[in-house]
Amino acid sequence: MIDEIVALTAASPQPSSDGLLLAEFRTGGEDAARCLYERYAGRLRRLAENHCKNRYGSRFDAEDVVQSVFRVFFEGARGRGYDSSPGGELWGLLSVIALNKLRGNIEYHSAAKRSVERTCSLPDAVIPEMSSDESAAVFLRMVVDEQLERCPEEQREIVRWRIEGYGIGEIADFSQRSTRTVERILLEFRLKLVGSD
Repeated sequence: MIDEIVALTAASPQPSSDGLLLAEFRTGGEDAARCLYERYAGRLRRLAENHCKNRYGSRFDAEDVVQSVFRVFFEGARGRGYDSSPGGELWGLLSVIALNKLRGNIEYHSAAKRSVERTCSLPDAVIPEMSSDESAAVFLRMVVDEQLERCPEEQREIVRWRIEGYGIGEIADFSQRSTRTVERILLEFRLKLVGSD
């Protein structure tokens, strides 16, 4: 029985050190890259989650940081710029890269123009889905309202009645003006809308 356990233990591959995996990666070993990723991705993710959860969660997440760390690490390792520590572990190097990435992201998203304090995302429920026709109608309504604010009150009433569907004769009666005056006011408003005044 003991001989079988010893044989199984001897036959099972021992985990490679970071230094050996790094050397294998440099000679084109993609399995070595996968092993290094699997060895450290979870630890890096937990480190990054501590910084991404609260204020910056809407700007970048832990997985973004992990992917960025490994991209930088593998580029540096391929050029022989990065190596494992004398103890053979890469954690120190990877954690420093991660902390630098986190600090850079936080500084970028804290800048005055992009500051988390100055911007916020609205919940999806606040912004209803609209067809292109509906959004065009909303935009047109905004333009009309903006232009109406610049008109005298008596002209605003005439334009609003027309938008509501009243005929020229009805509007003339409501406003106690001639149909010719109502037509002129409406024409002037249309010209303002198209920028031809």
